[in-house]
Amino acid sequence: VGKTAEDKFLALANSAIPSLSHAITFQNEIGESMGDLKDFEKSHSFLPIIEDGSKILSYNRMSFPAGSIGETTKSVHSVTIHSDEDGVARQFALFAKAGSDYFPTLALKAFGEMNPFDKLILKNSFYSIQKKDGTFLEIPSNDKGFVRAYQYSKKQIESVPRYSISGVLESKRKIDSGEITNLSELLINPEVFKDKIVIIGTSAAATHDEVVLPIGKYPGVMFQLVQVSNMLLGHFILEIPDWINFVFSFLLIAVTAFILFYIHNNSLKIFSPIGLFLIFPVVSVTLFLFEIYFPISSVLISFPIFFIGMMGYLTFVEGAEKRKYSKILGNMVDPSVVQEALLDLDALKKGGEKEITAFFSDVAGFSTIS
Repeated sequence: VGKTAEDKFLALANSAIPSLSHAITFQNEIGESMGDLKDFEKSHSFLPIIEDGSKILSYNRMSFPAGSIGETTKSVHSVTIHSDEDGVARQFALFAKAGSDYFPTLALKAFGEMNPFDKLILKNSFYSIQKKDGTFLEIPSNDKGFVRAYQYSKKQIESVPRYSISGVLESKRKIDSGEITNLSELLINPEVFKDKIVIIGTSAAATHDEVVLPIGKYPGVMFQLVQVSNMLLGHFILEIPDWINFVFSFLLIAVTAFILFYIHNNSLKIFSPIGLFLIFPVVSVTLFLFEIYFPISSVLISFPIFFIGMMGYLTFVEGAEKRKYSKILGNMVDPSVVQEALLDLDALKKGGEKEITAFFSDVAGFSTIS
């Protein structure tokens, strides 16, 4: 018996519904350490096989269902969300680590209900799940064990069937009281939940945790839905390692430097690097259509800074050269000729031939006069 009537009924539900799983959350608190887990808490942990020394995030605080709910539950799952540095949720984990114990996330728990498995192996930035039928499911991850979420459109997210708990309870009351025997007359027909994974969460204003997705703000339960759908439908994003991104950034900068220093056509100097730069977003979008994530943030930041800086440097250097030649030639040649020559300084340096009209004259008796 729990502390409240609600605890009592939830404890009874744990016994009546073997597949009912309760949420647990994890946090990292400064100055705290993970204490010993109670036996019934530890019984819900499992041991994944981690073979490549991945830097799995570990927590020092866990919130478990209280009282008789936690003591009688047969299953738990983590609902802790990991947002990127900009606050947008784009990745999820398959398990949460608390001390030396591992607990499945809702995504993994839902997958296991539909696809029972024997082993979960993390190796070389890939999860390998060995199913009961002997087949394997390969899931790409990063070195911290996070899976890049395949994000659905706003229309897809909002088209997911949602039912109010009040409607479910009212339909159950009518069934129990015998008011309605034809299920199709109920506000919510219980048949809609048959052989389905049902995620229970709150979406009413001011009653839920809010998560920022790439398509906007949604209740946290909706991102849990995204994770479960990714697992069940096999929607996984292969994330290209950062070092490959750095290599491409370096190559772009090197090619741009070559063009700026060795190509003398001003139009090519400007438009060739810009054209190369625009290839990156096109490639990134194209790869994403094939479920490959190619991050280009470093290119978007570093290239414009480098290009503008180099153009400013070259403009300054070329301006200094032109001023030098203008000063030297101005003492010997008509200024209009100097100006025309400096319009193409490189041609002036190389020299060349031009057809001109020359006038030669002599002053009679100049030698005697001089």
